[in-house]
Amino acid sequence: MHSKLIIIGLCALLGACITSRAHDCAKLAGPGWQRLTTAPADAPELLVRANLPNDTDLVWFGQGPDKVLFCDHLRSLVNPGCNASTGYQYEKVDGKWTSRGLLLETCN
Repeated sequence: MHSKLIIIGLCALLGACITSRAHDCAKLAGPGWQRLTTAPADAPELLVRANLPNDTDLVWFGQGPDKVLFCDHLRSLVNPGCNASTGYQYEKVDGKWTSRGLLLETCN
């Protein structure tokens, strides 16, 4: 019985972390960005450009078909110890993806 309670507690904690990560990334993305339910078809190419592994923990956002932003909560460039996120923004120009820079969350 005790081990079942531990497992239930860990699942609840994990769910809270995932919800918090998505909320933090939405704040980082800002207004006008819609959270995507799945990574876009061009995700592998964009991850290679950002020198990141193909990761299911990323949170993806879009602004129409030609703008995408993904948020990496696990490998923050700001300070990995403070749970900050890094956003990678891309825009498709003349059929090719172009980086529009990084969004860096600051630590409190």
